[in-house]
Amino acid sequence: MTDALFAIALVIAGTRLDLPPAELDRRFEAECVDGRWAPDCPAMRTQLEVALYADLRELGTARAAVDRETLRAAAAANFPPLAELALRRLERIQSPEDRDVVLAAVEHPAPAVREVARRQLEAAEPEWKAKQGRWWHSSHRQGFEALVPDAPPDLAAMGLGALKAVRFRAFASGDERSVFTTKMTPDQVIAAIGQGRKVFTGAQLGDAPKQQKALEQSMADVQKRVQAAMARGDMKAVQEIMTSVAQQQQETMKSAEVFAIRPVKEFTADPASIRYLQVPADKRGRTTTVAVARDDGFGETVVVVSPY
Repeated sequence: MTDALFAIALVIAGTRLDLPPAELDRRFEAECVDGRWAPDCPAMRTQLEVALYADLRELGTARAAVDRETLRAAAAANFPPLAELALRRLERIQSPEDRDVVLAAVEHPAPAVREVARRQLEAAEPEWKAKQGRWWHSSHRQGFEALVPDAPPDLAAMGLGALKAVRFRAFASGDERSVFTTKMTPDQVIAAIGQGRKVFTGAQLGDAPKQQKALEQSMADVQKRVQAAMARGDMKAVQEIMTSVAQQQQETMKSAEVFAIRPVKEFTADPASIRYLQVPADKRGRTTTVAVARDDGFGETVVVVSPY
């Protein structure tokens, strides 16, 4: 267990210092408060949080009371085991201060912390569940694996380096997508990343399955017509059918992009106002799909980025 905890700590801090407690307190006070943040501060903060985690576990074993102010401070920790333990000790939201901490924790990089925060928010605020909570995305990770923090998304690697002033929403994101909110309008987002690329609407995506089914039926009909013409020995008719098929395939290529895009089910806006486009993510031809719309639950524009 100790090895697993230190492995998580290394993920966060990048280095491990193992300073004596007195020196740790002295250096942290001198280098990491009042606007100061030295290169060793992340490692020192993590060492302090690991020590506090051990203290809270001991107090829990002894069934000793811990004041809520201490628990709130611990719940705001970067070290996931400490944040998760402190949230569980808080049990539920009892004050505005509790709510602020839990709202921050639902955006924590570690899925286990987000999960505890989500349960407390949904129990205390049905409105949050109905609005922002419907965007919840489970990581499906368990145990220590759920305590390992997720890596932050890299907009430049997604081909979206031009997208600025956005907030990553960890609780709505996962391996299949990254969700951001912004005060920019959908038009401003599209202008920043569109670069003249074709933009589809949610209404067009809604029509895509019908179009694809009609296309498949049309191709089946063409095959029957070709077989009938060949059976008659009418090669002129075969040639005319094949010319028609070639023209149809050209039209199909224009729709291929929209067929590949998956709609974002959480959007409640009018489908015609939801924008979708695909942007190149790298030089190997891979694309990123971006969905953009105003969302009443967040009260802002939501940008959903998917690796397909």
